[in-house]
Amino acid sequence: MSGAAWYDVAFDALYPDLYAQRDQAEAEQVIAWLAGQLPPSGPGALASGAWVDLACGGGRHLRALARCGTRVVGIDRSRPLLERARADSGVGAELVRGDLRRLPFGDGSFAGGLSMFTSLGYFEDDGENQMVLAEAARVIQPGGRLLVDYLNAEWLAHDLVPRSSREAGPYRVDEVRRIDRAPKRLIKEVAIFDRANGKPIKRYIESVALWSAAELEARLLTQGFQVGARAGDYDGGPFLARSPRLILLAVRSERNP
Repeated sequence: MSGAAWYDVAFDALYPDLYAQRDQAEAEQVIAWLAGQLPPSGPGALASGAWVDLACGGGRHLRALARCGTRVVGIDRSRPLLERARADSGVGAELVRGDLRRLPFGDGSFAGGLSMFTSLGYFEDDGENQMVLAEAARVIQPGGRLLVDYLNAEWLAHDLVPRSSREAGPYRVDEVRRIDRAPKRLIKEVAIFDRANGKPIKRYIESVALWSAAELEARLLTQGFQVGARAGDYDGGPFLARSPRLILLAVRSERNP
């Protein structure tokens, strides 16, 4: 693993078991909220065109979309997570291995897209973070939607847990968190152990850009997206300073930015 990017170490075959609390019911919640924001309100609104899940992981949001009659495509960099999605989805989704900075899709291929569970801001070079949004804008049709589920920087600033330990099936996960100020990033040191014998399995350091709601909305606007709805949790509750999540539904401009 020497020299590997942290996201290539983190998003392996263990990842779904380590974060099992991010389950199908949670995915169904946020997709139900999404459907309620689209005209005509309800699941049928998602059946009018194809949607792409950008960093689809194990495919739980693909499954939720497919149940609304949506034609779905998932793309992820992680081969193990795509294999999990292929085995578990049962929805006939097209699954593609690729890089969000260079999407292998034509211009305007999709009626909408998803970027779930903080799949933005991974790159130290901020130009590469903007490339991800620019590519999303390129492949989503004018008038199409992009649903972004991101962390709430203001909530983290007040309620960051510096150190925690938890059990996840046969594993123990120790996490140490801090906020770097320049540039502002959330840093999380992760150590995973075998609970049976205490032996270490792997260690890595996550590093994710920490953008405020205004900063993320400005980045979306730069790429031709206008935010139309906001939520602070997966049930669609209002976005507040202490909301656990920042969920934005943006509309792709009819004109290029």
